[in-house]
Amino acid sequence: MTTIGDRYPELNDLHHEFMRALSEDPAPKFPDAFLWYQGIDFGRDPLKPSARCRGHAQLTYLNVTAEAGKVPGQQFAPDKAPPKVCTELISRHAADWQGPYQINFRYTRNSEGIWSGFYSIETSAQHRDIVAGRAGFDKLIAEALKAGWEPNLVERILTYGSVGEDPGPKMINTRKSGAYERLDADPKLQEAWKATVNYLKGQGARQIYNAKFKLTKPTGRLRDGDNAEIFYCI
Repeated sequence: MTTIGDRYPELNDLHHEFMRALSEDPAPKFPDAFLWYQGIDFGRDPLKPSARCRGHAQLTYLNVTAEAGKVPGQQFAPDKAPPKVCTELISRHAADWQGPYQINFRYTRNSEGIWSGFYSIETSAQHRDIVAGRAGFDKLIAEALKAGWEPNLVERILTYGSVGEDPGPKMINTRKSGAYERLDADPKLQEAWKATVNYLKGQGARQIYNAKFKLTKPTGRLRDGDNAEIFYCI
């Protein structure tokens, strides 16, 4: 039986470096650390697979911004840095629906100061199926955003972020005058968001990191990767 570690030895090397850096940090900024990397704009031609990618440059503590929260002491050869490794891996397997769509590294520090964790892979096929199954929940969110539309609005957003004391979900209204307000999501939007989260968890999502759903008109639709995005750890 082939394990995930056997398939992606280059990710094992990143894992070992992440664990070394975490264990040598005398004052961790948070008991959780993560790195998230995702492919976008896949070229699935088997003769010339490719993908543009995005994500973290280094392992980061979960509760702080990417720059200030980088785990100190990480060391990589130029051709072995996380963006290089993850981009090459995702691109190389872009034609394979069982290849990586996104790569998650996740680590937790226990009460005795011991770090544990590893990486996980969401395949392109998994992501495709999750997005297809999410369509009904995206529609619920869109309907909730439209239900609160006022004549002077030019944009309405449902947003969620796991960093900070109040992750949301929040509702952001932008008016024709340029006025901007960030409010707690109304009950209908809260219900639609909760249903979406429950669906994703049922599909294996361990944590939702960030989400943004945006409409610019009361007749708009949500489209994954365009005006509807959810970032999670599978």
